[in-house]
Amino acid sequence: MLPLEGIRVADFSWVWAGPYCAMMLAALGAEVIKIEGHRRTDLTRHGVVWPLPDPAPTVIPLNQGMSLNSVNQNKKSFTLDLSRPEGVALAKRLVAVSDIAVDNMRAGSMAKMGLSYEDLRKVRPDIIVLSMSSRGQEGPQKDYAGYATIHHAIGGGAYITGYPDDDPCHSTGDVDLMNGTGAAFSVLAALYYRMETGEGQFIDFSQCEGVTSIIGELLLGYEMNGQIPERMGNAHPRYAPHNVYRCWGVDRWLALEVHSDEEFTALAEVIGQPEMVSDPRFSDMASRKKNEKELDQLIEAWTRVRDRDWMVAEFCQANLAAAPSRNARDLYADPHLRARGAFLKVDHPELGELELVGAPWKMSDAEMPSRHAPLLGEHNEYVLRELLGLSETEVSELRQNDVIL
Repeated sequence: MLPLEGIRVADFSWVWAGPYCAMMLAALGAEVIKIEGHRRTDLTRHGVVWPLPDPAPTVIPLNQGMSLNSVNQNKKSFTLDLSRPEGVALAKRLVAVSDIAVDNMRAGSMAKMGLSYEDLRKVRPDIIVLSMSSRGQEGPQKDYAGYATIHHAIGGGAYITGYPDDDPCHSTGDVDLMNGTGAAFSVLAALYYRMETGEGQFIDFSQCEGVTSIIGELLLGYEMNGQIPERMGNAHPRYAPHNVYRCWGVDRWLALEVHSDEEFTALAEVIGQPEMVSDPRFSDMASRKKNEKELDQLIEAWTRVRDRDWMVAEFCQANLAAAPSRNARDLYADPHLRARGAFLKVDHPELGELELVGAPWKMSDAEMPSRHAPLLGEHNEYVLRELLGLSETEVSELRQNDVIL
């Protein structure tokens, strides 16, 4: 049995961060019902995340967007026009039989539709509401919108990402997924609190602050010494070597780091240059850091003419911290990930068998769910008839009035 079996989530979120959060809850066993309009669908239903070699833009059918299928596994779909009073009324009825409501809209958007925390508490007093806005529900910038690149920049992550002689670098989807993971954790904490007290919670999650929360040591460093941390590429403030090195082939790299004199001795033996240990430039950690550029050049002169995976095996056998920098093809072929069942096979009604990245954990005595992302409106009948108890006539009227698909 999965830990969240019996918990229902009304998922009003879209794109990546909110849907990934809700997908983590679904992987833990919650019943997650994705709510979206049939005229204003989730953007990821039409999106691709890689360029296609087509002479004209490819039209992606509603249920075949790969981003949608990646971050909405194990959910149900309920189409609802929230711009209509009838749609809002149905949303409240669904929340009344749910435990959690999730959105990642701009601050105040849910309130404008009559779906604020206070509105939802009236229909479910112990409801847990998670709102993942860009900059939180309060403060002078609460009305600002944002996507992952904005959150990474405002949160401070972009400034410290990149090389010393280059511009700040932004991240995209990984910021969304990191925020989604943090938000899911906050929901679990709220569920535990409700179990202990019987009270719900409103979780005001700022995605910009979500980025800031993972660079706390840099803020603490500024507070302690007044120095602003700068971009360092793959380097480390103390350790050297500490870099990603070019290997033989096209765009092949390996990561390597050394934390002690003993490890450096082992490295020098592996690359066939034991004399490096007695070289005054590299004889201790401080000297290696001071002469890091020359050290990196010597190491890469050896790595760039050798096979990446062979070198990683040699380094690991010498008890060194080394790993390949893998691309998507490497990951899908990785025998360790295969052995762990990291990729779920799901049978999609339109796309056939898909192999997707699953939740990054395994649970003893519990089978992880592996259902495809829902087709648009696939579970309308289930929600309307079974959960909300509407009659066939009422459902037909909603469909005729275009409130549902």
